[in-house]
Amino acid sequence: MGLTAETSFNVNEKEWNDNICHQPFSTAYQMAGFYNPHKLAFESKQFYISVKNNSNNLVAQLTGVIHFKDFWSVGSELSNYSSSKSNSMIVWNHGPIIHDYTEIDDILKLILCELDKIAITNKINVIKGTSAPLSKQFSNSQFQKFEYNCTPWITNVTQLSKNSEEFFLELHNKTRYDI
Repeated sequence: MGLTAETSFNVNEKEWNDNICHQPFSTAYQMAGFYNPHKLAFESKQFYISVKNNSNNLVAQLTGVIHFKDFWSVGSELSNYSSSKSNSMIVWNHGPIIHDYTEIDDILKLILCELDKIAITNKINVIKGTSAPLSKQFSNSQFQKFEYNCTPWITNVTQLSKNSEEFFLELHNKTRYDI
């Protein structure tokens, strides 16, 4: 199956969001308007990556933001540090969203290539992101081929029928400290 990836800076938000909502593990982080506050407050630039198969069906999508100034310290998510000295970075959260897992490695490779193109065009210093917490996880080897540093993390699933005291006591002491 032939796959193509396309990056854009404007999308039909309703169509983008409708596609995101078809996946049960999608989060608001991948919605079209999520980075609007960043655009307004920091003059950042939101981007959208779409991957389609040869039948022109959407098989994956990712939205993120380009920060032209580093207002945050570099975290321990998936990250790719370039040798550039600028303070700019690409950030994405809880993505990409995959609609068809049959060629997941090829899809991820195309998305990472698109991220590299954005980075080169915009003189980006850092690329960092997190995967969708409840989706099928990507192989770290694919990220490592693109020189990403992968740091595992977890999503805690909480039983909400417990009262807050019971819940708090069951947490690891480091987690309690972080809260």
